[in-house]
Amino acid sequence: ARGIRSEATVIDWGDSYADPPVLTAFFANHEIIYLPDFDRYVNPTNRDAPFDALDLSLSGKPVVRITPEGVLARTPASTPTANRYRYTANLALNSNDSIEGKATYDMGPNMESVPRSWLSEAKSMELAATDLLKSTDEGGAGTFTTSDPHDLLTKFSIEGTWQSPHATTPHGKGVLLHIPDGLDFYAPSEMKGKLSFNGQRKTPMIAGAADYEWADTLNLPESVVVKEIPKDIELN
Repeated sequence: ARGIRSEATVIDWGDSYADPPVLTAFFANHEIIYLPDFDRYVNPTNRDAPFDALDLSLSGKPVVRITPEGVLARTPASTPTANRYRYTANLALNSNDSIEGKATYDMGPNMESVPRSWLSEAKSMELAATDLLKSTDEGGAGTFTTSDPHDLLTKFSIEGTWQSPHATTPHGKGVLLHIPDGLDFYAPSEMKGKLSFNGQRKTPMIAGAADYEWADTLNLPESVVVKEIPKDIELN
């Protein structure tokens, strides 16, 4: 509508990252556009992604721009900044062993599209929070407060609150308590699949460039005595 030039561009939107030995029509399964005046690749198919978003499975990929001459090129590589995710939760353990939590989020352009899409389609913010908590060990109910998920010109703002009734597990004369997942869109437990029990992977995997950080503050009742905490773990 504004007269911005664009070129149809074919690409593989999936887990194939190697350059095909021979370019045929079957190397691609998706079409994006290239804006030559801005040197920018854009995926209009994803209606929940901000303009600068190009998810991991579209980053660093060979493409063919459909021009009279045809142009073989590559989309920009993924960056930690574009795939940044920050989850900050303040948790309180109650005397009845339930947990109350409040979470805030800070996400790069690529990470916003999943919660934008999910929350824009939810029947209510309460149902969205409860559905997310169903996948956790502690369960519970809660709600989200968000900016307009459809407003792609504004950074997506989310805040979540919840209560989980089953936060602890009886163990001997005490209880075991793990940090609850809560209303986390990209829970660290998902990262376990990237690790190997013996410390060394023998099969390749797709990781991508990303920057994740989780910060949980757990407030305990005065009557609770902490007898043991897990040792620190460092992964390289």
